[in-house]
Amino acid sequence: MGDSPSQYVLGEKYLNGDSVKSNFREAAKWFRKSANQGHALAQYNLGCLYLIGSGLKQNEKNALKWFKKGCSTRECRSTRTN
Repeated sequence: MGDSPSQYVLGEKYLNGDSVKSNFREAAKWFRKSANQGHALAQYNLGCLYLIGSGLKQNEKNALKWFKKGCSTRECRSTRTN
């Protein structure tokens, strides 16, 4: 499994090219590891990568699945405003 927050940070680093060469496929790999453990931001970012087809084959169905998972968590709900 691993440490979900650390996996998310690695995904961000690969996504943004922070201290490593930007690599969307690696970003998706680390976001998926974190997302599978319930990390809401990783789930959202994985959804974004599916939506735009960066590092993963573009797939709107999978994007929606990950967006829904991310927004079903307490972390996501607490950031919503009315």
